[in-house]
Amino acid sequence: MIRRARAEDAEAIARIKLATWRATYAPILDPEFLANLTLEGVADDWRRRIEAEDVIFVEEEDGMVRGYALWIALPIDDWPHKNMLAALYVDPAAQGQGVGRRLMATCATWAISAGHTGMMISAFEQNLLALNLYRSLGARDVRKGTYEVDGRGYPDILLAFDDLVTLSRVGSAERKSAP
Repeated sequence: MIRRARAEDAEAIARIKLATWRATYAPILDPEFLANLTLEGVADDWRRRIEAEDVIFVEEEDGMVRGYALWIALPIDDWPHKNMLAALYVDPAAQGQGVGRRLMATCATWAISAGHTGMMISAFEQNLLALNLYRSLGARDVRKGTYEVDGRGYPDILLAFDDLVTLSRVGSAERKSAP
């Protein structure tokens, strides 16, 4: 089931972030930075976001959070869409099972309900798995840029989903949502 995140989900979200960042970003980000991330610090960040009522969805199965997504509105003038799927991470043990697609579809539905017709997303230029997934679901490259992590810039690509209706249907046959 996909639902809005609750304060008690912060530690599970942090565990997923740490596992995915360390596995996926090891060849991309500074190893010292990754090694210094702590469960407590990351969980505190997510707890604050949840308590601030940021739009965070989790997918859970049998009481276990398997992935999460963060949607935000961003009125950036030179972007074709003024909102973004700002974080999308799936527990490595649940990857390849459609969790990410279902979370993206839920965020697309949320964006539609907020009056948007498209949505932005970005990924590190070296994260080909994510880029290929987004492109396979209809995202188009908008521009290359840099994303700052711990004071250092890393090449990334900004993409746009121009058809949220189609994206909102990804995995709909297997999705159970409670936004």
